[in-house]
Amino acid sequence: MTIDVPVSSTCGMRRRRVANPRGLVVDTTIILMFHPIFMTQVDKAYHIQCNYMESNREVTQALDVR
Repeated sequence: MTIDVPVSSTCGMRRRRVANPRGLVVDTTIILMFHPIFMTQVDKAYHIQCNYMESNREVTQALDVR
């Protein structure tokens, strides 16, 4: 079974910046229910978390002050 979860704020995904390790965390909870209204014993909930780490980049720019 494959479930595709789009990374958009309209589907309940939460995005937050983290300082250590530096990057972005995107997470959500997916609930698989076997009945559209009632929760049963065989239903499952999964918390999904994706970590996107930032890479270190050096940026340089010349500047003339007059």
